[in-house]
Amino acid sequence: MGFGQAQGERGIMGTHFSSLFFDSPPVPRSIRAIGEEKEFPPGSMLVENNAPIEGCYYIVEGLVFAVDFTRNGEKVLGLVIDRDALVGETSLLLDMPFPMGFQAQIKTRALFIPKADFLDLFHRDKELSQYVALLVARKMFAVKGFYSNLGKEPVVWRVCNIILEFSHRYGKDFEGGTLIAFPLSHQLIADFANANRVTVTKCMQSLTKKGLVRRINNVYGVPDVPRLEAYTKTQASSYRNTL
Repeated sequence: MGFGQAQGERGIMGTHFSSLFFDSPPVPRSIRAIGEEKEFPPGSMLVENNAPIEGCYYIVEGLVFAVDFTRNGEKVLGLVIDRDALVGETSLLLDMPFPMGFQAQIKTRALFIPKADFLDLFHRDKELSQYVALLVARKMFAVKGFYSNLGKEPVVWRVCNIILEFSHRYGKDFEGGTLIAFPLSHQLIADFANANRVTVTKCMQSLTKKGLVRRINNVYGVPDVPRLEAYTKTQASSYRNTL
């Protein structure tokens, strides 16, 4: 059975939309030339919280969260990186531990750049120093955007927003709709949404019954992206307060 209506252009959500991801500026070839490739399984730490680091990482592919943990062991997100960006570079430049750790959420490939090599390249390569300045600025705005609506918007809005973000970033045309080519689990959505997994599961079941999302061979699909965007807008607190 097909999805039905063809996928449209990405809708404009205005104040009802906040981005989970940020796009890194183009990574200089020099940084990729000196890295040693490593692979991290889900749950492993690339960088520990408040610990000295011996180098930084260039994320080739995967999903990495900047995370902290409460006394109860609950995960607190600070930044989301999935590809083509450095992590840990700020600690190297400031010569101090980063207050949050970096944890792989799915299998992640990364290039490790030793501290001495990175600092040497940073001081003599203008392209790299400009890249790092832009990267840090984009990360700062990404964190602000990530948290801009978490406190005031309901869980259903957050879940819909996450599905939309992944459909735009990892979507593939499939039967007139969009297939999300990413291993998106309920727990991962819960981490993004700052909600518990049971609540997220109920939201996903509701969205499935409404025909807004569809489960296909262990991945999710969105039959009609504009329709899900329109529904997401109606779930925003700012929208409901105007009714």
